[in-house]
Amino acid sequence: MSETVPQSCVADAPTLYSWVITLQYPMGSGFRVITHSGTYPSQPGASRTEAYRAIRDAIARVEPRAATANVLFLSLEPDRL
Repeated sequence: MSETVPQSCVADAPTLYSWVITLQYPMGSGFRVITHSGTYPSQPGASRTEAYRAIRDAIARVEPRAATANVLFLSLEPDRL
């Protein structure tokens, strides 16, 4: 037996996004380039800017130098095929 999910529940459900970000920051006499990836659950009405800041903050907690790094690449797409 299948159940129909009410539209009100569907509209409030978060959307999962897949992201990849490449950052560059000075290191010694050169630069370090790092690429991270993961998923981000976005609530309805959230902005791309909020997702970007959350991703940057999460990386900076693990790699503090990345807090001021230059973004070379960012992909943020719905995590579905």
